[in-house]
Amino acid sequence: MTARQKELQNLIDKANESAAGGVIGSLAYRSDYDSVLTEKVLVQRRAADLKCSVTPDYKSDDEIR
Repeated sequence: MTARQKELQNLIDKANESAAGGVIGSLAYRSDYDSVLTEKVLVQRRAADLKCSVTPDYKSDDEIR
């Protein structure tokens, strides 16, 4: 989700570089960007409800063995 959010933000920023690009960027990418943000919030809330972390907390192979 974070990678998709960054990708869409980059596309929006790139579109904003031209005069008409801001409108085109908003029409083309804004709804997807908002969807990703909403999904990210829902995942974070669900993780908090389950008392778990959104990002994995892996240990190195040496510590596991």
